Amino acid sequence: MKLFTRISALCIALVALLAPVAHAIPGVSFGIMGGANLNLPSTSSSLPAGTELTGTLGYSVGPSVGIGPLELSALYSSYGSKVTFLGVGQTTTSNFLDIPALYRIGAGPLSVGLGGFYSICVESGCTTDNNNYGATASVRASVPVVGFFVDGRFNLGLKDSAGSKASSLAVLLGYDFI
Repeated sequence: MKLFTRISALCIALVALLAPVAHAIPGVSFGIMGGANLNLPSTSSSLPAGTELTGTLGYSVGPSVGIGPLELSALYSSYGSKVTFLGVGQTTTSNFLDIPALYRIGAGPLSVGLGGFYSICVESGCTTDNNNYGATASVRASVPVVGFFVDGRFNLGLKDSAGSKASSLAVLLGYDFI
């Protein structure tokens, strides 16, 4: 929880410091987004009979910076998975700093973003094996004059970690300050 507090304080400080500067530069936007995500774990190895692996709901929150069609975010995200063996389930949750970079194109209030992401595990006991990377696709509907938007995302995890890969779906609500 201390890390979440530090990240939140950093986000607020960045908004306060960058807002006056970003406002003066044409084509630059700065905002914040947050919402729910669904972990989509997959495994290439066969699970023991009677074992099921499913994802659970989590959350993502953080700042976003746009420079023309390029968008970079830093999202504090919680992902969960549940392993059920013979009817008994064990749920685990991991926290990551997701850094998606998107190239966004669109017309009017609708846009599509394509790019990639890198996720850094931010819990104690994490190793580089816990990190993830992959491709990201986004569909966004926005109200440009007001600054609000809804963003649906799919992250395709490409890193194979012990025979499994982690992808996710997310629905994010956001607001562009600038």
